Amino acid sequence: MKKSDIIQGVKNYVIDWCGVKKGENVLVLTDERNDQLTIDTIVEVARGTGANVVVVKLPYVASARTGPGGSPCYDFVLEALKKTDKMLRCTKSFIDIDDKELRQLLVEYGLRAYNLSEYYDAEYFASEAAKFPSRLALEITRRAIEMARSGKNVHITTPKGTDFKIEVQPDDWGGAWTQMYGNPPGEFSVFPGGVVAALPTVGTAEGTIVYEVMGGYHVLGGPVKRLIKVRCKNGRIVDITGGQEARILKKLFWSHKNSRHCARMFFGTHPKTRPLYHLVPGEHPGELERSAGAAEIAFGDACFLGGKIHSAIHEGGYILKPTITVDDKVIVDNGRPLALDDPDVRRIAKEYGDPDYLLGVGDKFPRED
Repeated sequence: MKKSDIIQGVKNYVIDWCGVKKGENVLVLTDERNDQLTIDTIVEVARGTGANVVVVKLPYVASARTGPGGSPCYDFVLEALKKTDKMLRCTKSFIDIDDKELRQLLVEYGLRAYNLSEYYDAEYFASEAAKFPSRLALEITRRAIEMARSGKNVHITTPKGTDFKIEVQPDDWGGAWTQMYGNPPGEFSVFPGGVVAALPTVGTAEGTIVYEVMGGYHVLGGPVKRLIKVRCKNGRIVDITGGQEARILKKLFWSHKNSRHCARMFFGTHPKTRPLYHLVPGEHPGELERSAGAAEIAFGDACFLGGKIHSAIHEGGYILKPTITVDDKVIVDNGRPLALDDPDVRRIAKEYGDPDYLLGVGDKFPRED
């Protein structure tokens, strides 16, 4: 991989997404697993804007927790963040974005934080997803949120057998949308954009979810060996069936208070994320959650999302090629968000090239049973 392969994607992240500007104090947070060429290019592009850039390279730890067992450099880095305008977080070894106390500190500091969905993939910035126009990605997500807010009764089905319903109040749709509103201090914008999320009304989740990929927050991660069926009633998981992975997941949920509560659902809107085969078993599939053609349903803690139910864990999995309706109106059809066909979205896409190509999803998720 050469710098010329990734420079366009890095500029899209640093300049178009993070909006790094002359005179800003920028902290690039990395760890020992990061690809050095990628970090060097990020720093070069950021300094090229006239920003003051400092790089902190952490020892890698598997957990992003900021308390005991998390980053050993927590206090040191926190002091540096007091003088930082923007943090480009290229590591999962520091800062749990679900840490409400920490996020409040970042509000006080006036810090804006920008995550990567793929921290350690050296080829990511050479991909179409990384090069995809940020303005267009935001417009797709904005339009998809507007469509989702048209009602409150959400029905999700998939070819693999998911048949699941939740109720969502219109104002409880959001997701990785903070960039649309200037990414206010304390919020974490994730590159590339493309997530529309819902906070289900407590007690409304009903039906069956068939997980095809696991989130890897606490256990598992990546494509499953055998489909996992999760059955819900009155807003909670009542049974989980499948193979060994299903048994591991069931043990997790049955071991923690409130962990079987349906906490969130989101679907991806980005048309140019890479297909399923690039996922790494055991890792959180960060790019998948932005993929047009995928949706996640998660259980457990909802407080960090603005919900009312607290749990010690938050775990979920992914379904592929969903059809999603809101009050019987289709907003995602067999994995394709209908926001991709919106006239305003197509008009903006035309400014960057062929709308049919830019907004084409294709079949990213083939699977053999």
